[in-house]
Amino acid sequence: MRELLRRKWLIPIAALVLTLSIGAAAWAETGSSSTDSATAPSTNTPSTTAPSTTQPSETNGFGGPCGRGDRFGGEAPLTEAQRQALQQQQQDRQAKRNAALKLIRDKMSQADQATFDQLQATATQQRSALQQTMDQFRALVQKYGGMGSPTPGSAGDPSTTTGGST
Repeated sequence: MRELLRRKWLIPIAALVLTLSIGAAAWAETGSSSTDSATAPSTNTPSTTAPSTTQPSETNGFGGPCGRGDRFGGEAPLTEAQRQALQQQQQDRQAKRNAALKLIRDKMSQADQATFDQLQATATQQRSALQQTMDQFRALVQKYGGMGSPTPGSAGDPSTTTGGST
């Protein structure tokens, strides 16, 4: 180890390798490629898409759509065109994922394909059960005025009450 530390050029090289690997991982995670720009919605009209710095995530953490006019400090609610663009992007990602899984499955042996199909069916069932649970959760929260209702500043908004402790 002491011999490695004597070589002063090793530390900058190691830092460079680490930086490049983190950058490559971040680039791979964002999925930046020339094919992504071909499937992205047109930005010619300002009403169809928001600037990329203010584009919201697709869900609000509870499985529902996350408009930018929610109680958590967003800008304006999504327009119908923006919702459609987000839905189209989600469908495009799902199609790419399905195509990749099909290619991988085609390379598998018969036994592995059977296991793959069984695991995929289990995941689908679990997603369905989770969706039902989240729907029940959303209904219960909505019943007591949560997640977007009431709006900030309204009479039922707990952040505007002045008396008592929580």
